[in-house]
Amino acid sequence: MSTEKRKNFFEMPTFAEMKALEESCRKDFFAGLNQQEIEYEGYSAKSPTRYTDQSIIVGAFLAKTRALKRHIPEHPELRPAQIVPGICPITIMASENRATDIGPYNALGTGFIIKEPGNIGHISLLDLIPGFELIRQVLLKRKRHDFVWRIADDSYISYKLGYEFFGMPKFRCDVYWDDGGDHILCSAVDGDEPILSLRAKKIRTRTMENPKPQYSRAYFFRDRIPMTEEVISQAKTAGFSVKTGDLELELGKRHPMAEELRDVLISTRPLFYLYLAESRSIIYEPGRWAQDVLNEIIDLNIARREKEKG
Repeated sequence: MSTEKRKNFFEMPTFAEMKALEESCRKDFFAGLNQQEIEYEGYSAKSPTRYTDQSIIVGAFLAKTRALKRHIPEHPELRPAQIVPGICPITIMASENRATDIGPYNALGTGFIIKEPGNIGHISLLDLIPGFELIRQVLLKRKRHDFVWRIADDSYISYKLGYEFFGMPKFRCDVYWDDGGDHILCSAVDGDEPILSLRAKKIRTRTMENPKPQYSRAYFFRDRIPMTEEVISQAKTAGFSVKTGDLELELGKRHPMAEELRDVLISTRPLFYLYLAESRSIIYEPGRWAQDVLNEIIDLNIARREKEKG
């Protein structure tokens, strides 16, 4: 073999090195990530973004499908997965993100599982089973398709990268995560106007040695079409409850987001409550990049390289 063809040959990894990387990815949740550093308006960020230490509370509630459709964008791929015709579950989720690649922050949001876009139009007898689409995604495929409806967020850089860059429905809000010993009180307050609060009992949890990652594809809108974002999460310590008293939802009196929820919810009593005391996640770049975002990313990279050159 000619020397020219073997140029930089020894800079390539050996089989053993490649195998070692594969093994590390099985053992280390964050191994193998090709992260890019971003410096934006004086804030440091990385993409994909790691959430290395977080706690999450998730409550599932019954909602009226027709009422929900009045508040979300109209698009053929956006079809709420129903338990029975006319009734679908929505989730209200609060997170305390103690350590991330964009700094610590709190968030509280709403969303729901949609029918997998590639399966829209397919007819199966299994669809006659109440809630089969939810069972298929959550239990059988272990990958959800989630529409992100609202996110109350108290981090400027999370808002800039999430909303202005990609269209995630984030808005400025004071989000509180108060540990009361035997319970956690999560609340979102917009100015002086309460939006909602979740009072979650600290239920019994189980710590898992090597928990299976959970996969989801998040959907939101920019430029009037769906954007998608891949998310991988891993719950190290988690608990599950179907006792309605373990999670209490209280809606604000006048805030528009509270009014939206009041319009769509059948009840404020949860179907179930999930408490992830120790969790971590990876959030990837969206599947589609708008041209204005690409231009800004290029400018940021040029500025970073010039700064490195001195």
